[in-house]
Formats: sequence, C-alpha cells, structure tokens
Amino acid sequence: MPKEMVHVLIGDFNMKKLFPIKNIDSNPSDYRINYTVNLYNYKIIFFGGLNELVQSINSIDTFDITTYRWEKLKTKGKIPSPRHSHSA
Repeated sequence: MPKEMVHVLIGDFNMKKLFPIKNIDSNPSDYRINYTVNLYNYKIIFFGGLNELVQSINSIDTFDITTYRWEKLKTKGKIPSPRHSHSA
C-alpha cells in the first residue's frame, strides 16, 4: 500500500481545511474510499468501501484516537457482503 494512502484526516469546517493524523507504527488493512465510519469507545470504525482497484470490500478496521493505532477488527458469525457508498 502506498505510504500516502495510510492517513486519517480531520476536517475543520470553520477553517475549511483537512489536517492529517500521523499513524504510530500501524496501518489500516486496506486502502479505502466511500466507506462507512462510526465512533465507538474512542475508536473510529471503518467498514467497507472501495479499495485501490475500485473493488467493493467488507473488511473492518479501527483507529484508536487515544493511541493513534490501527487494528483490523476480527469478527464472528456471517460476514456482511462487500459494499461501498453506504452509511450507517
């Protein structure tokens, strides 16, 4: 995965700017765009989206905003089908 694709950006709507958050020795499992994101227990949860080959994916990554670390979330049960451009 190219290094420039592993950043999380925070948007400041008043300033109309995006600010990068530096990752600490961890990366998301997939490059993704058009994903769903939620916040739970100080973790940003990323689900689905399109990868760098513009294919739908169904992986789930978390970014811990207290430690600045990525982790691929392990799930149990039936895996949802790949999807993109959705919301939750």
